[in-house]
Amino acid sequence: MNPDPVSNESRSAIVITVEGLGARWLEPWGCGSVRTPAVNRLAAEGILIENSQAIRGGAGSQWKQWLDPAGSGATGWLDSLRNSGRITVLMTDSASVASACEPHFEEVVELEPLVVSSLADSWTGTQLLNFFAGAAELARTLPEQGTLLWIHSAGFHLPWDAPWEMRLAAKGEDDPDPPDSAGPPWFESGSGEAFTNDLITGWQQALAAQIHVFDLALAHLLEIILDPESFSAVPLVCLAGTGGYGMGEHHRIGPNEPGLYYDEYLHVPLVCRFPDTDFRNFRLQQLMSVDRLPAIVRGWMEGERPEEILNPTVFPERSNHFLLAHSSGARMIRTSAWKLVLRGKERQLFLKPDDRWDRNDVANLCRDVAGILENLIDQFPGSTGEIIDGPAFPLPDLLIPGIA
Repeated sequence: MNPDPVSNESRSAIVITVEGLGARWLEPWGCGSVRTPAVNRLAAEGILIENSQAIRGGAGSQWKQWLDPAGSGATGWLDSLRNSGRITVLMTDSASVASACEPHFEEVVELEPLVVSSLADSWTGTQLLNFFAGAAELARTLPEQGTLLWIHSAGFHLPWDAPWEMRLAAKGEDDPDPPDSAGPPWFESGSGEAFTNDLITGWQQALAAQIHVFDLALAHLLEIILDPESFSAVPLVCLAGTGGYGMGEHHRIGPNEPGLYYDEYLHVPLVCRFPDTDFRNFRLQQLMSVDRLPAIVRGWMEGERPEEILNPTVFPERSNHFLLAHSSGARMIRTSAWKLVLRGKERQLFLKPDDRWDRNDVANLCRDVAGILENLIDQFPGSTGEIIDGPAFPLPDLLIPGIA
């Protein structure tokens, strides 16, 4: 391994988090219907977590965890960075996130979202481009060394204003025209709206256009912050989501909410581009919660190397840890090979990673697995988080490799 030329004091980080951004709609996670070259660039130049999960049920609860990972309410990791002389800045277009973060960051820059009632004339007039262009300008004004800039957008929970031409570009030859509304969609079967395949297809086309706009806006930001002529001290760059957006799977179109434990909501991007390391185009298959983001950022800024930050639960051949989630009368447990969802007396079991989007419930076919998982989750009543395997909770082999 080459020695790290970046001193601890000069290390900086830029974190980009977006609400409603699911991994399913990005090329590095297998999407073939939307081009995402900017996200591709981060994945090609960094470490991509293949199975990253947002288990908190929304941006509010996710930020609560990010700000206070230990749940102690005591002086947190951001205060530790500030006390060591680092600069911590948050930029957001979410008033609720700005309010929650104001006591923790040295500076909070809130950019009020555009008032949008119709589609933009071009992608350069969209609110995502406006936001990321503002973030790029803010990055230029901050010290290059010893700075954490966290860029958070309400993203896909704000109006979808990608231009009409982009929506039409995502349309198939025999598809009806996509909807022309700028409001983010919310439909559920049985809600009174005709929940048809045409409805689902049309809004998927609208989402594809919105993803395209996001990627163009991200590309604009990356051109600035990864330009060695603009920034001599290239930062760690992380991209993550706080939860995906359902697009017709499980009879629903809408944002993630507590208790929705299907992977269209849980499976989110997590990419870390470490500067000047040997880790390029490196894909990690293991399971990880986006709760880990503060540990990754703090570890980097305090002098750790990528393999130290992600070791020991990421690099082993098999992952022995598991994720738990609890909310709204539902519970979930996820290992590298299985996911069990409990709602009252109902239980659903999905084989991972084969059943990527939770289509086939095998609880009645694999009752032994479902029983083992239910007994395990009962040992953690009301818990949400990532449990690192240890002597107290060794996972049976059946829960790790799944069905060969």
